[in-house]
Amino acid sequence: MVVEMVFIWFYYDYINNHGNNVASRVLMFIVAIMNAARGALSFFMLLIVCMGYSVVKYLDYFIAPLSG
Repeated sequence: MVVEMVFIWFYYDYINNHGNNVASRVLMFIVAIMNAARGALSFFMLLIVCMGYSVVKYLDYFIAPLSG
């Protein structure tokens, strides 16, 4: 996340100093890819946590009565 923020800052700094050109579009493409990767990773981690909770809940419901 920090790397993405540095790239965003560098992108805006570059736009302010050099204007809109090919290099700025390449930087914007890199920033967009990093933003999409961050969103995908966040949703993937949420999915892992939710699936892990459902497995634990499932095992607790079916295995715990057998042990007691």
